[in-house]
Amino acid sequence: MNKSKTIILKFCFTSTNILCSVTTIGSKSIFWTSTGSQKIKGMKKITSTTIIGILKKIIFKLHNLNFKYAHLRVKGFNRNKKAIIRYFKNSYIKILSINDETSFPHNGCKNKKVRRI
Repeated sequence: MNKSKTIILKFCFTSTNILCSVTTIGSKSIFWTSTGSQKIKGMKKITSTTIIGILKKIIFKLHNLNFKYAHLRVKGFNRNKKAIIRYFKNSYIKILSINDETSFPHNGCKNKKVRRI
C-alpha cells in the first residue's frame, strides 16, 4: 500500500445537504463537492439518486488522479450511509477503514427552573 495513493473521504450529512471532501493523509484538500454545488435544489438534494450521481463524479475524478486506497469518514444522520459504503465496495477504490463520527446527544443540560408569579 502506497501512502501517496491513499486519501481520506469525508461525508457530512446535514438535514438539507450532503457535503463531501477528499483530502490526503496530511490533511491537504484535493477537492470537495456537495449536492448544492451540483445545482440541485430543495429536497432533491438528499435523495439516493443524487448521492449516487455525486459518487460517480468522485470516483471518476479519483480514477483520473490515480488514487487507489481510501479511508472513509461519515458524519451525520441519513438513511443512505450504507448505500455509500456499498457503492465504494463495488468500485475499484479499496476502503481501508470506515469511521462514523456522528455525535449522539444525551438530552443536554437541565433547563432552568421556571419562575412562577
